[in-house]
Amino acid sequence: MKRLVVSFGVVLLTACDDESGSTGSGGATAATGSGGPTTTSAASTTSSTASGQGGAAEGGGETGGGLPGERFALDFPSNVTGGDQSAPLVALQYDDPHLDGLPFAGPGGAGVTYLWRVNQRAQTGYYVTLWWSQGDGGFTPSAQYVGGHPYPKVANNTGTTHRWEIAAPAGGDYFDTRAGSGTSKDVVYDVWRTQALRVVRNGNGSKTYTFYSDLPSLAPIDVLEWTSGTGGDIAEEVPPSPKITIGDSPWYPSYQHERLSGLFGELIIEAAARTEAEIVEQAANPKALTAAFTANVWYFKPGWRSLDDLTCEAGTGRSLHWADPSNTATLGPLP
Repeated sequence: MKRLVVSFGVVLLTACDDESGSTGSGGATAATGSGGPTTTSAASTTSSTASGQGGAAEGGGETGGGLPGERFALDFPSNVTGGDQSAPLVALQYDDPHLDGLPFAGPGGAGVTYLWRVNQRAQTGYYVTLWWSQGDGGFTPSAQYVGGHPYPKVANNTGTTHRWEIAAPAGGDYFDTRAGSGTSKDVVYDVWRTQALRVVRNGNGSKTYTFYSDLPSLAPIDVLEWTSGTGGDIAEEVPPSPKITIGDSPWYPSYQHERLSGLFGELIIEAAARTEAEIVEQAANPKALTAAFTANVWYFKPGWRSLDDLTCEAGTGRSLHWADPSNTATLGPLP
């Protein structure tokens, strides 16, 4: 992460386990769990509302909304320019996840799995989808942070073409896929895709980061993977004020905005490392939790009923919040 240069629906709820500069590839990954039938679900219908470039809520009312039970995507704005630092922060956040059952590498280092659907628009500069990272506006490259998103191929904020990356300590942007060293996968815009990001702490303290860029594909070119060393990139240090942040980077005042630029649909956060088979099974329908993902679900949202509809729908009681309530995403169509 070279930021330095830079349905009508029905919801069935289940109880949740509330326990609490270089490139590379390879590394062992520990994963646990077992598949099974779907146990938590939410139906969805496709709708069309106005998409916007940020600011006050649009589409279906002040805080959104349509027919009862109707589900939407969140439409996050694009960068104003590649180097802009003055636009509002439009982001969802969750404060101190490490104190609420979601340490960086999962409870007891057993892993974390994020799964979501996204449809990016083309923009100039950097992108973000989701971070587990420092949330106080600063950026500590050696501390714990992770994200998986598009990255400019020219490696600066003037870039208009992008490839997928894993962003991880220490200040690194990692592009290598399982197809081999020096490989990368270009981003295609305006396409809905299901993605997953998994973090695992290995026995020697290193971390293995795996980013599934186009599920259900497990083709080597569609899976990015990097394993840290055990030195400055080991990511054992908890950063100041950790947050989960969706839609932008919290350190934008010191670097530049790195917006999502597109539609963000379903979201599942699992306080465990799920196997590839379990991830593929869950990716087939992000609107309904499989048995494997129900086991350690930390947050589940099968689409958004409104801009205020931010509470987990798997019974955890957790709720995201807008970083700036006066500047939110808008509502957009969710397939």
